[in-house]
Amino acid sequence: MAQHQAVIERQARALTEQQYWRDFMFQPSGEPTAEHALRPTELEKRIQRYNREHEQQERRLSEERQKEQREAEMLEKKMRRIQLE
Repeated sequence: MAQHQAVIERQARALTEQQYWRDFMFQPSGEPTAEHALRPTELEKRIQRYNREHEQQERRLSEERQKEQREAEMLEKKMRRIQLE
């Protein structure tokens, strides 16, 4: 019986969350309602965080690519010297 009750509670939570996101999607963007005043700011914060993470990842990958290019150039120069000798 406890398992059955747990399943019912999980389904109820899932339906509540589904309704939350459905309401959120059809809410005018950027205009907080009295009922859900924090949603746009939460979304904006999440977007800003994702943008920062993306920029950091791009920067890190760019630095790695530059490092690899420098290493490749150094190896190429060494190979040319070896061929000339």
